[in-house]
Amino acid sequence: MQKQIFSFKFLPMLTVLLAMVIFQNCKDDEGDSHEPGEDTTAPVLSLTSPTNGQNFVNGDTIHIMGTVTDETALHEYVWSIKDAGGATVHEATVSVHDKIEHDIHEMHVVSGVTAATTWTVTVHVEDHGENSDEESATLNVGQ
Repeated sequence: MQKQIFSFKFLPMLTVLLAMVIFQNCKDDEGDSHEPGEDTTAPVLSLTSPTNGQNFVNGDTIHIMGTVTDETALHEYVWSIKDAGGATVHEATVSVHDKIEHDIHEMHVVSGVTAATTWTVTVHVEDHGENSDEESATLNVGQ
């Protein structure tokens, strides 16, 4: 006579036990820095390029450079270029999840400018605590 190793009468109990383990492991840790409100310190952004008053013409490359640091965890930054009327020339969002330091180096080639005007380059950075910092530079753009 063969001895039965597994009894199906224990299957419901095993299912409940497994579910309890899974749900327990899915709970947030107390030290999770991704919860808004826990982190109240804003990231620190230093935009080194471009600088206010810099001149660009069609074909030139605008280099958007700088560094950003945060005490806990960065989330993302948005860099944009807007014309004198506030219309968006270019905008991009860059994810930098969980880094505490990031070097920014983005580029945009000037094109389609038919008359002298100004553009504003803005970098807006946010951490996982929803704290933010922002810097801008106004540029002279021509043909």
